Amino acid sequence: MSQPEAETAWVDEASGLRLARSAAYPRVPGAVGLEAVPLTGQLRRSWALRAVGMTAWTWEKPDRRDREWWPQGVTDAAEADATLLVSWYAKSGGSRVSVVDTRAGWYAHVRLALPRVDDSGALELAPLKVHAGGLARTGRWLHVAATAKGFYTAHLDDVVVTDEGPVLPVRHAHRASAPDGVEPLRYSFLSAGASGIVVGEYARGRKTRRLARIDVDPRTDLPCSAPVVVGEGVAGMQGVVEREGRWSVTTSHGPWGPGSLWTGSPGSFEARRWAMPMGPEDLYADAAGDLWTVTEHPRRRWVVRLPQH
Repeated sequence: MSQPEAETAWVDEASGLRLARSAAYPRVPGAVGLEAVPLTGQLRRSWALRAVGMTAWTWEKPDRRDREWWPQGVTDAAEADATLLVSWYAKSGGSRVSVVDTRAGWYAHVRLALPRVDDSGALELAPLKVHAGGLARTGRWLHVAATAKGFYTAHLDDVVVTDEGPVLPVRHAHRASAPDGVEPLRYSFLSAGASGIVVGEYARGRKTRRLARIDVDPRTDLPCSAPVVVGEGVAGMQGVVEREGRWSVTTSHGPWGPGSLWTGSPGSFEARRWAMPMGPEDLYADAAGDLWTVTEHPRRRWVVRLPQH
């Protein structure tokens, strides 16, 4: 059983973009939930960005220097909770999320997995091989960007403990498609807010760099519409948030140059150069209005809270 068949599908009539949610993957017994994950990694305050008004934390040395695992997405773990979730992808395949408590100064990695039944009928947990370029949380659902595939959705109560450590199996696949002649939306990064889930495409050159919005059902906290394109973003976008109609996106200038923060609305953004640390990725806006990002490059890896603008 590699992937369940589609259970629910939506089409945006204006663009033709489609989104289909699979039936649920097999449930894994013995779930303990996210809150039961012991935080064993020490998070350290970093003063490297203090001079430019940013508050930053960094990982333990092996995670700071690792060239196999790369941080990408960021969101919160629950409403009114200081705990963050940070996604990573592995160059050899696989993905994970880190549970990050910036107040206590501890973190832990939780592997993302795809539950499937093998030919003998046994349930196995295969690595979730996605770029995990962005995270969005709606209720207890965590959505993980999967670029051309769409995104995967896990439930935070489903964390299980294995011999290899804690694992979060996904519950659903949300698959992207489009009719002939229409470029399917690439889910490079995403975030959640009052208006639903917002999605963006990383692109340079002639590729599309659309920004779109997906409705969320308030009864289930799950997506309930096809993506609706609201306009164009900027080249090289890495993350997006929308707050009360005001959009913010990040762009990177490589491992050594500070990144940019763009604000405005789709099709009309203004850049603030050097407003971001080096190598910024996804964006998350907390309840106080602060923006958060993570940076990906080895030895310059931070979890960053930005001053309000």
